[in-house]
Amino acid sequence: MMVFLCVHLRSVMIKKNKLKLAFLCLFTFFAFRCAHQSSDAKQFEDIISKAVLETASDESNDSDFFESVDDLTILRSYQVQEQINWYLGYDYAGTVAAFERSQKYIPAIDNIFNKEKDIPFELIYLPLLESGFSPVAVSKSNAKGLWQFVSVTAEELDLMDDTYVDERNDIRKSTKAAVRHLKYLYSVFKNWEFALAAYNGGAGYVRSIISKNPGMNYWQLAEANKFKRETALYVPRFAALLIIQKHIKTTSIYSKLSDTKIDFMKVTIETPATVSGVSKSFGISEKKIREFNPQLKGNVIPPYYKTYSLLIPHSERIAMLK
Repeated sequence: MMVFLCVHLRSVMIKKNKLKLAFLCLFTFFAFRCAHQSSDAKQFEDIISKAVLETASDESNDSDFFESVDDLTILRSYQVQEQINWYLGYDYAGTVAAFERSQKYIPAIDNIFNKEKDIPFELIYLPLLESGFSPVAVSKSNAKGLWQFVSVTAEELDLMDDTYVDERNDIRKSTKAAVRHLKYLYSVFKNWEFALAAYNGGAGYVRSIISKNPGMNYWQLAEANKFKRETALYVPRFAALLIIQKHIKTTSIYSKLSDTKIDFMKVTIETPATVSGVSKSFGISEKKIREFNPQLKGNVIPPYYKTYSLLIPHSERIAMLK
């Protein structure tokens, strides 16, 4: 009921003065807390409320996407407010699960982003939106993995899909491919909002929307319903998740996350080899091998490589050597 009320208020807000925008955002969070009885700390609400009030007098949307997330000026967008409401309210359980999985897999890929100088580190959190940080996620369009590549894009990015592996599910290889793809999209659009929209809807699609509506930025195009709904909500959803991540200690999500940080190591084996054979030889359960190497389709490890690297938690490696 509260969501319908917020939607109604939003329609009243459009094109009104900035004070009404600030009031709407404050009311949205108040309604969210009442409706869902969230245990999220009041400090989080205060952070959002203060940011909205401080930025309500500035209509500019020209700042860098990641800077606007960092200083919270992106909260001028009611779409971002609505998505925060969604993730901390109606999709609370899914949000907790996604952040919990992120703690498991980010240590396996953070060094990939740390080595990249031309891409914002914050993009490491894009799988929160794409797959809920599940490397075995499959969409209705058969996009797979942390980064949700369809087969055509995967082929363009040299991710193999054959009898033995589907590298869209490979935690590290798919991440390296995603970094290359995101860098390419940014080189095309020179703007992270459009690059992210293209990651979702395709570069050709976004380019056509831009060409038909010259002079309009992403937020203006989304507000004018020029994008399909999923693409129009894609950037606000990612912004909302980044804000939650940056302030996660002020939410009840933080208390639900495990304290265990998983460190990973690569184990290189000679082929021919099988998952069951590796399990027996090294004392690592097949379940654990497959959990962190979900690209493996069957028992046989790709025989066309002389050696093959498997990703395993550091604790398993230590146990293996004892």
